[in-house]
Amino acid sequence: MISTLDEVGTSQTLGGMVKTVRVLYTSRREFDSDGRGEEILFETRLRAISHKWERHENVDYKYSFFETSGQAGEEESMPSNMSSHSRRISKDDLFEALGPEDGRANTVVYVCGLPSMTDEFVELLKTAPGMEEKRVLCEKWW
Repeated sequence: MISTLDEVGTSQTLGGMVKTVRVLYTSRREFDSDGRGEEILFETRLRAISHKWERHENVDYKYSFFETSGQAGEEESMPSNMSSHSRRISKDDLFEALGPEDGRANTVVYVCGLPSMTDEFVELLKTAPGMEEKRVLCEKWW
C-alpha cells in the first residue's frame, strides 16, 4: 500500500499520499556467522520511500523500523524522518503514531502481519479514543 501511495505521489484524485503518514514496521533479522544481518523483506524499499518524502512540504511522512532480533545490525545513514529501534512495537508507539485524540477523526489504520500481532493491534486500535472500528483495517499473513 505504501508503495502505491508513493508511486501516485500527492495526487489526491488518484488516491495518493495523504498529508500525514506513519509507517511502523517490525521484523526479526537473522545474522550469519560473520555477524552480517540479512536484508529484511521491504527494508530497502521502505528506506527509499522515506528518503523520497523526507522534508516534503505537503506530506509529513515518518517511518519507524523495529528490529526484534536482539542484535543491533550495522545502521546505514538514515533519513531524518526514519527511526530504528531494537525492540518490539509497543502500545505507546501505536498511540504516538495515531496522534492526538482530538485529531483522529479522519485517521485510517492499516495493520498487516502475523495473526498474533494483528489481532492484538487491531483490538487496541479500534477501541482507542477517537477511533472507530471501521477505520482500522487488517490483513493477516498466514
